[in-house]
Amino acid sequence: MSLATTSAPTSALMYCALAELSPEMQTFDDILDRGCPSSPSTHTLPTEIMLLVRVELQLSLIAQAVDLSARALDAYDASVRHSLCGDCLTYNQDVFGDDIWRWQWSGPCACRADRRRRNAHRETRSFRTVGEWREHHSSSRIPTSSIRAAMSFILERHGCQSPALTASSVGALPEMVVITASPPAVERCQTWLGEDAAWCSEVIVQKARRELGLSVAEDLDVAMQKKNGGHGGPAAKEHPRHHCTTVLSHSALGAVASGCAAVLTLPVLSVAFVVLVACHYVRPFGIRAA
Repeated sequence: MSLATTSAPTSALMYCALAELSPEMQTFDDILDRGCPSSPSTHTLPTEIMLLVRVELQLSLIAQAVDLSARALDAYDASVRHSLCGDCLTYNQDVFGDDIWRWQWSGPCACRADRRRRNAHRETRSFRTVGEWREHHSSSRIPTSSIRAAMSFILERHGCQSPALTASSVGALPEMVVITASPPAVERCQTWLGEDAAWCSEVIVQKARRELGLSVAEDLDVAMQKKNGGHGGPAAKEHPRHHCTTVLSHSALGAVASGCAAVLTLPVLSVAFVVLVACHYVRPFGIRAA
């Protein structure tokens, strides 16, 4: 029987991993795991509100990861251009176009005895693709492991796996990763709920997408790539932060609307209950006379 699968851009999953393993999120999860306070005098928010706060924190951290990646990509683009003299820069732009990822660039040019230029950019590495650069940049933000291990870890924590992220995988990461439910997670679901494997795998995969914020990360990633011309070239004037703010604004409005609905529903239900009881026990005068 085939199990449910879903796919996501590798870059979006990277942003989710960076958000999930950030110090801010780990600290907040520690607060949630502690549960009820040991001291009765210590006041905490209800768990439901804490979970809503966690969702907003996660969205903000994903947007921050996208924003930092976009800024770092702009800096790398500028560094590559500045590593070339005027003649070499003009040659690459005329022959290969303005996208640096189409250039045959392997390091600062040495056609002139400009030692300062070579020394200033000797740390600029050469990457074959923007995906390879993104993997290197994201891994540099996780000192204890690589971004591949981080993505594999968060998927495993949500009962999922991806063949492209296994320890034996080598070479460049694909642009899209296929995510499936892990067999142990499916078995646990079947044991607890008594459902078939296909149903359990679908629930696990969709739950992981929602809890990791993959949909938001995908939207922000698409917005960033559109602003960068689809390849990772020079960013346009409008920064992806604008799109991050837009998505987060819609999310925040949704959370506020949900909170207002919850606050207003209880009084309305209470009044409706009182009216119902009154109508049941307090009969009109004409009926009582009969």
